[in-house]
Amino acid sequence: MKPNFNYAKLMGISFLLLFIFGFFGMGYVPSKLYDYNSALNTVAEVSANSQLLRYGILATVLMNASSLFLAIFTYRWLRKFSSTLAVSAALLLMTGAIVSLVNELNSFSVLHFSQNPVNLEMIALHLNLYQAGVYIATLFWGFWLLPVGCALLFQSRWIKLIGILLIISGLGYLVDSAFYLLWDQKILVSDYTFLGEVLFTVWALFQRKSEFTSIKSTLPEKHFPANFLR
Repeated sequence: MKPNFNYAKLMGISFLLLFIFGFFGMGYVPSKLYDYNSALNTVAEVSANSQLLRYGILATVLMNASSLFLAIFTYRWLRKFSSTLAVSAALLLMTGAIVSLVNELNSFSVLHFSQNPVNLEMIALHLNLYQAGVYIATLFWGFWLLPVGCALLFQSRWIKLIGILLIISGLGYLVDSAFYLLWDQKILVSDYTFLGEVLFTVWALFQRKSEFTSIKSTLPEKHFPANFLR
């Protein structure tokens, strides 16, 4: 007998773990140790707190492992609604996770050079590479929220509101990434647009169904053909 997994709830659990590990690994630790304007200050902080950096690297790896599971569960959750949206969301999230995992090599480089501070320019280079890698990964994290948010727009009642807020969250990440990658400016719009992700996680955690309502039962046939978005 084929097991009937609740992919919505598994998705919510993965998203929650992503938040927890990401807050520590990509939020708290870099803010405490990395001074992107001073390689010398970074050397001093990392040398004094090298174990904290290692914990941060591990947390980021676990965050991205959670992202990969989230991509799988999101695909299984979305596929009966729209295979196009399901594949798009999964690929975008997986790409962001892979970029972030590779980017953590820059943290190892900062750790290595901080223990042997011969060349501050190398430390500055890897700090800049790390920061750029974060924003490149953020670009994909912003994009993956858009297909999920669009799917929720076709659901009923207040779930549509979560979909709108989720799209706003994705756009916040995209704006942050665009301003940094194009104009080297940090505006941090996503610090004020994350509500959709929180509500979506809570909603997913309390879902009793493995999949949400099929598009055929939510959209009028005369306006939206059965193969819409498929």
